[in-house]
Amino acid sequence: MNTESTVKACVTYFRYLKPTKESQEAGETKEKPFLEMVALLDLGRGVNGYAGTAHGGFDCMVLDEVCGTVANMQSGKQILL
Repeated sequence: MNTESTVKACVTYFRYLKPTKESQEAGETKEKPFLEMVALLDLGRGVNGYAGTAHGGFDCMVLDEVCGTVANMQSGKQILL
């Protein structure tokens, strides 16, 4: 997907959210903190469904990758790919 006509660049970053009483009751611990993650992509025409609109399948793939990464990080287990 890393081509001039598809995903030209991708930057992701995350930050730990400050624990709250509600988050701790929902299962947040020091070993498994809740996270906020952001993925920024520079998209080319190769991901278009219609002109100027990314294909829905591509959108779902990006969402799946981001959610999987956050779940992996929040699990407390380090899984290297």
